[in-house]
Amino acid sequence: MFIVGAVISTLALPVFLWGGYKFHRKQYFLSEKKRVRTEYAAHIYTSPDHNFSLPYRLFLPQGYSNSREYPMVLLLHRGGLGGDDNLQQITGGAVWLASRRLQEKYPAIIVVPQCPEEKKWMDKPFKGLPYRNHNQDLYPESTIEKVLVKLVKKISNTYSVDSRRIYIAGYSMGATGVWDIITRHPSIFAAAIVISGENDPSKAHRLVNMPIWAFHGARDDVALADNSREMVNAIRKLGGKKIKYTEYTFSGHGIEWYAYLDEEVMEWFWSQRLKE
Repeated sequence: MFIVGAVISTLALPVFLWGGYKFHRKQYFLSEKKRVRTEYAAHIYTSPDHNFSLPYRLFLPQGYSNSREYPMVLLLHRGGLGGDDNLQQITGGAVWLASRRLQEKYPAIIVVPQCPEEKKWMDKPFKGLPYRNHNQDLYPESTIEKVLVKLVKKISNTYSVDSRRIYIAGYSMGATGVWDIITRHPSIFAAAIVISGENDPSKAHRLVNMPIWAFHGARDDVALADNSREMVNAIRKLGGKKIKYTEYTFSGHGIEWYAYLDEEVMEWFWSQRLKE
């Protein structure tokens, strides 16, 4: 009886510890979310032709100074957070990247635009779940993406941004937007994090030399893990050595926080730089 009890206790310990970790993580996230929402300044970017306006939030590191240069991240949110309130996109990665834990080690400027309601970063009609890889040639660059590129340039010229350390990251709909943007504009960003998205493997040749870390849950039934597998394999077949891929065997679609809380991932991300 003692042995059976000991075995049960041993098996239950990892579950108990994991539950405690998740609770602590959630509490930390909620406290940081409340704090950073007051530190992200609200802005609206209007395109030069005045035909399109995009709300966005801008986070500046504590003690920001024009006497030093900072890395910058363009973060694209998932679906369901679009609109014009310029607030609900401050969740998930926007919270983790601006958290005290990360900013103390990696002070950076964070730009979080809000996609218009009923729109996507990439103009691709919804054809039902699961989301699958596509032919990019069928979908011209969206107005939103064109505006995002202009927004990055504007902020780079307005604030003290290290032009060699401009990054992009996104989850779900945001990851699809990231894949689309970096294949169209591979020379802007020093590195990309893409989590649970879809893409076009035929454009792999444009990303052979770009540092990318892709993430996917093997049990993802919203955007298939094959999406990332195919893109990663296509890049590697062309000789790409800067593409990294992490697949979570027992996870589904909701893996956003895995990447931002992984110290190895963050160390890799912030260490990437464009060549002179």
